[in-house]
Amino acid sequence: MQSIKTAERNPSDMKHPTQEQWMAYLYGESAAAEKDEMSAHLAQCADCRDKVSRWRGVMNSLDDWKLPAAAKRPLVQPMMKWGIAAALILGLGCGLGMSRLFSKTESVVLQQQMRREFQAELKSALDNQRVQLLTEATRMAEEKRAGDKQEMAAAIRRISAAQRADYNYLQREVETMAVMTETSLRQTHQELNTLANTTEPGTGSTTQ
Repeated sequence: MQSIKTAERNPSDMKHPTQEQWMAYLYGESAAAEKDEMSAHLAQCADCRDKVSRWRGVMNSLDDWKLPAAAKRPLVQPMMKWGIAAALILGLGCGLGMSRLFSKTESVVLQQQMRREFQAELKSALDNQRVQLLTEATRMAEEKRAGDKQEMAAAIRRISAAQRADYNYLQREVETMAVMTETSLRQTHQELNTLANTTEPGTGSTTQ
């Protein structure tokens, strides 16, 4: 995280943390130095204190609510897991094609690089969804009557469970495609060795 510089008197001069950074702070995922820096920012920024206070209130309320037997309607659109999975598989498919153009060592390096990029993109997508979910929950908490809270809590918990299931599903897809890529690399390497052996000078037969 970039340094958060604050001014004691003029809030407009402050560099405010992003929503993603505040979510990590509230969920205890910030590094120690970053947490201290953001706590210092809260002490000087009334706007951020107000936002964080409202987010904390929603989080605490969710912890106290009981899950009803059934929810009447969904809160937000479900996560487009098939679109993300398709993108991952497409990227790994490209890796399979690239394995036939590069050496075995180069292909392994490309495979590792793609896996790191996919993991980073997946984490970013899940972080963004968590921010959107909490923002929507905050808006509903401010607008809905007290009688709607259980319904909202049920929907949020259901979406959170679906999000965890989606994450596990995509992780398995990435690992499966990685194994397939490695197998394809080995097969391609063997085919190239066989082709090289059969086409070496003096090894093939000639016809008159």
